[in-house]
Order: sequence, then C-alpha cells, then structure tokens
Amino acid sequence: TETTEPMNQQTVLESKRVLAILDDILDDLVALQYLPAYLSSLAPADLTFLGGEIQATLGENFDLERKLEMGQGVSNEELTFAHKHSIREICDLLRLVSYSKDYGPETPQNESLVRFHNIIQTLRGLMNDKFNTTVEEDLLKFEILRDTVSREQTASADVKALNREFQSERKLRQQEVQKRDTAIAQLTDELQTIQDNAIEESKDFDRITREQQQIAAQTYAKQEEELQAQVKQLEGGLGKAEDTNKKEEASLRQERRKREQFLDGLLTQYDTEMTEKTEDLETLIKDYKADQNRLEELEKELKVFDEETAKRAEEQRVETERKCHHMDILVRMETSSKLVQAFWRGYAVRLMMKKKAGKKKKRSSKKKGKKK
Repeated sequence: TETTEPMNQQTVLESKRVLAILDDILDDLVALQYLPAYLSSLAPADLTFLGGEIQATLGENFDLERKLEMGQGVSNEELTFAHKHSIREICDLLRLVSYSKDYGPETPQNESLVRFHNIIQTLRGLMNDKFNTTVEEDLLKFEILRDTVSREQTASADVKALNREFQSERKLRQQEVQKRDTAIAQLTDELQTIQDNAIEESKDFDRITREQQQIAAQTYAKQEEELQAQVKQLEGGLGKAEDTNKKEEASLRQERRKREQFLDGLLTQYDTEMTEKTEDLETLIKDYKADQNRLEELEKELKVFDEETAKRAEEQRVETERKCHHMDILVRMETSSKLVQAFWRGYAVRLMMKKKAGKKKKRSSKKKGKKK
C-alpha cells in the first residue's frame, strides 16, 4: 500500500489561500452571469431587488466602463486599472445584496461566463485534488487534465467567436444608445415646448372661465328671480290642489271600502264552492281508485283467460298433429303390408315353380335310366 506524506503547515496554508481565491472568483462569476451590458437590459424584478442606490452606482460603473473602452483620453495602463477597479466595485455591490446567491435573478445568463465559470470550477477541483493526492495520482489526473484541456481548447475557439460577436453587438448597441439619447434630447425639447404652450393655454382658459362664470352668475341671478315668482304661483296652486285631492281621497276611500266588502263576499262564496268542489274531487278520486283496482283485477283475469285460451289452442294443435301422425303411420303400415304380401306371393310362386321344375328333372332322369 502506498502512503502519502503529509504537507507542511506553510504548504497547507498556501493551498487554502489559493482555493479561497478561486472560490471568490467563482462567486464573482456567478453574480456577473446575470449582469447584462446595459442597466436597461435588467429584468424589472431584478431592478426592484437591487434598489435605487445600487442601480445608480451600477449605472455610473457601466458609464465608466463604456468610456474606458472607448479610450476617451486615458492611456492603456490607466484604462486597465480603472476597468479592473470598476469590475471589482460591481462585484462587491452584488455580493453586498447577495445577488444570485439568496435571490434568483430573472435576467438571462451570459453563456460565455457560464462556460468560463465551469472552467474555473474544474480548475478549482483539479487544484484541490492536487493538494490532497500523491505523485502517482497527480500523473494519472494530469493525463485526464490534458484530455480536458484539449477539449477546452476546442471550446475556446467558440468562446473567441462569441466574444467577437459580443463586441460587434456591443458596438451596435452603443450606436443605438447614442441614437436614443439624441431622440430623448429632441423629445425633451418638444416636451418643454409643449409645457410652455400648455401654461399659456391654461392662463387663457382660466381667463375665459372667469368671464364665463361672471356671465353665468348674472344669468343665474335673473333665472332665480323668475323661479322664485313661479314658486309663489305654484304654492297658491298647491293649496287648491291639496283641497281637491283631499275630497277625491275621501271619495276613493269610501269606494275602496265598498269594494273590499264586495271582495269579502266573493271570497266567502269562493271558499264555500272550493270546499264543495274539494269534497266532490275526493269522492271522484276514491271512485277512480276503485275503478283502477277493478280494472287491474279484470286485466289479471283477462291475462289468465288469454293464457288458458293459448293453452287450449296449443293442446288442439298437438292433438291435430298426433292424429295426422297416426294416419301417416296407418297409411305406411297398409302400404308396407301390401308390399310384404306381394313379396310373399312372388316368393311362394317362385318356390312352387322351382318344385315343379325339380319334379320334371327327376322324371326325365328316370326315363333316361330306363332306356339305358
């Protein structure tokens, strides 16, 4: 059995530091997978989760990144340092709010970063295995790693092609952003013009409204005076109408009492007739039930009679068939007896003829013997 020699303390600490760095890189890549090239491309739910302060910081970092990539008055070394610092600040902000760790973003993942994350994760596993394996195991895993690297090199060509597509797409997006900024500036100017016109129109509208209100107030005052005069006239007519209506109401109440008395008489008569009709109906129902019972009994008797009739018809049919069968047997017996008698008479005749022929032969043979 092979034994692995334990690593010294400094090597163990160094290996842990390397693995911790790789873990930090993996965490940063997980957060960056859900981060698009523009802040406006983030899903609304992700923007709500990040909050206004972090959105503003991300917007500033994105603007700085675009300026640095365009190289606006900055040398290559300064560009590289500023770009690195911008990305680091973005990663720290996303870690601060546990973006993509405790929260599931709705923004689609970047496939290139996903593949790069898988490569770093594989590298981290290989480093961990290297720190905890023997030389022989390292050689075996080196062979596996070499095969993996060859496959990853094949995949890197796809990554480069995707990066080229990404850069071209990014330039197109930048041009679209510039066009949209120009359109937004034009719309802002138009909005300001519209607001100014709206203020002037509002002032004119207020002036016209005040004038119309004054005219309407004068008109309504005149109408109020006329309506008050009409109200006084209507009040006088109302008193007369009330007296007339009281007299009509008294007569109508008297007429109503008469009709109620008449209806009471009709209802009493109706109740009496309904009682009599109900009794007649109950009697008819009883007679109907009795007739129904009698009808059921008659139907049962009719059913028994039909069964007996069918039975007698069947017996007559069987008797007729039996007689016909007996007559057929008698006819067959008579025919058979005639045939037997005829056969017997023929047999008797042939037997008698044979006897006569035998006697003739005997006589002839005797005569021949005598002659000899």
